[in-house]
Amino acid sequence: QEVKKLQDRLKKSEQKRKSEKKVNHNLKASMQLLAKEFKGVQLQMDTERREKARLEEKSTQETARLKARLKEIDVARRNLAQKAISLEGQANREKAAKDAAQRMQYHLMQQQ
Repeated sequence: QEVKKLQDRLKKSEQKRKSEKKVNHNLKASMQLLAKEFKGVQLQMDTERREKARLEEKSTQETARLKARLKEIDVARRNLAQKAISLEGQANREKAAKDAAQRMQYHLMQQQ
């Protein structure tokens, strides 16, 4: 009977060991899957971070390009305004000269 008790204890102990071994194996497999998934998530996050940085850089460059273009347009607008003022002044001087010539011609005709 003592031997039977020892055999039963041994059998239970082996079953417990097998059960623990199975649990450990399942835990190890789960940990490996989690590690793989974590690595995938990290890669995805790195990819998204790089893409965000690339888009921010592109946006910064586009903003700088547009600001430079606005500056060019503003300079061109000012140059055109200056040219318009200059042409208006020239037209006024030509009109004044023409009017003066007509007056002179009128006075000359009056004297005859």
